[in-house]
Amino acid sequence: MAQENIVKQTLKTRGTLGKSELLALGVGQVIGAGVITLVGQAVGLTGRSAWLAYAIAVVIGFIMVIPYVFLSSAIIVKGGSYSVIKAMSGERLAGMYVVSYITQCLSLSLMGTSLGIYLQSLWPVLEPRVVAVVFLLLFYGINLLGISSMAKVQRAMSAILVLCLLMFIVAGLFKLDSAAVNFAHSEFFTGGTEGFVNAIFLYVYSVTGYWMNINYASDAKNPKKDVPWSIIMVVPIIMIIYVGVALVGGGVLPLEQVINQPLTNVANIILPKALFVVFMLGGPIMALLTTINSCYAGFAAPHIQAAKDGWYPDFVAKTNKHGAPYVVLTVIMLVSLLPVLLNFDINTITKNCTLVQTVTMAMSAFVVWNLPKRFPEQWAKAPYHVPNGVFYAIMVLSILTYIAVFLASAATLNATIVIVSVSVLVICSVYANIRYKMGKTKVTVSYWVDVE
Repeated sequence: MAQENIVKQTLKTRGTLGKSELLALGVGQVIGAGVITLVGQAVGLTGRSAWLAYAIAVVIGFIMVIPYVFLSSAIIVKGGSYSVIKAMSGERLAGMYVVSYITQCLSLSLMGTSLGIYLQSLWPVLEPRVVAVVFLLLFYGINLLGISSMAKVQRAMSAILVLCLLMFIVAGLFKLDSAAVNFAHSEFFTGGTEGFVNAIFLYVYSVTGYWMNINYASDAKNPKKDVPWSIIMVVPIIMIIYVGVALVGGGVLPLEQVINQPLTNVANIILPKALFVVFMLGGPIMALLTTINSCYAGFAAPHIQAAKDGWYPDFVAKTNKHGAPYVVLTVIMLVSLLPVLLNFDINTITKNCTLVQTVTMAMSAFVVWNLPKRFPEQWAKAPYHVPNGVFYAIMVLSILTYIAVFLASAATLNATIVIVSVSVLVICSVYANIRYKMGKTKVTVSYWVDVE
């Protein structure tokens, strides 16, 4: 595998994304509808302590994401997580990864459908499936205008999202029941240790999406500083937002009115009617919009580079006059629309993909273990460099965390879903090996050591 001639190359041009755009992309990617829908479920598992479970989940999420901080401060990758695996491990594993990564596009179907349901709750005349189709097409169109236009839209929407969630938090704190912060209260740990741990794992999947900022490295103005910075800075923001929302969501109304209910019930109580509508549009609905927008670009990056490397036909990597990968974006759009148009059970599809997503995310994080050996000079000069002993200790902690999350995820799925998930991984592995043995793949530049 001819990689050593690649790692010495430098990126010829700087991108257009600055710190504010990267931070907005990270915040919009991670703050999705989960912050609205999961709190009620967590309250059902652990009572008033749901906010504490969220705080721990945010910390666990960062432990899972921190390998990408190290990686993005040492080298610049264009194909996101695909190029990480390619740089650190090899082509075959990268090929298997990127093919299985297609399943993540199905999550857009869930977000589109959820968006339709929320808007219908405000205006009953709306048809959720029509709303889903309209907005999935809208953000497909925005992403066709190029990464800069998409990022500008994202920055504005993320600001509105954060402000509306902060409004909900501040309004709710004045009506908070004292039991919400009383660790000794009978309503605080209603499910005992098991319920509290289950609530933490329920939250974990909603607190790691910002790792996808590595997909924008080659589009950043100062990638080796700004990308890891943006990943780190998302953490305090979501700590405040998630913990605050969960504290208010599980700490204002009696528990029986909150368990397994969306936060809209609480918002309707603590906010005047006009502000409630503002919250709905700028909170749960904007959370979905920011995630849909950023997912298009985030999901596209690995597939574009994979096409250049021969895992797909060459035409898949084509771009329009704005530099947008219109073929890949169109495929993502079609994959997201199909389940909506055919009225599939989106939740079942998503559950089938959860295990695959956990495995693929873990793959791209695990291979960062090879960073000090594969790129010793770049790692030594990295802005976020730590001594190797500290690096490997953190990596061990991250790997153990992934294993724990994987086991917790597998334990909640039935045998059919596990079999389907394993079958997907096997099929992707077979496809990658066949494509590789046929000589269809080739090594192209997809990661650089610096920017000229």
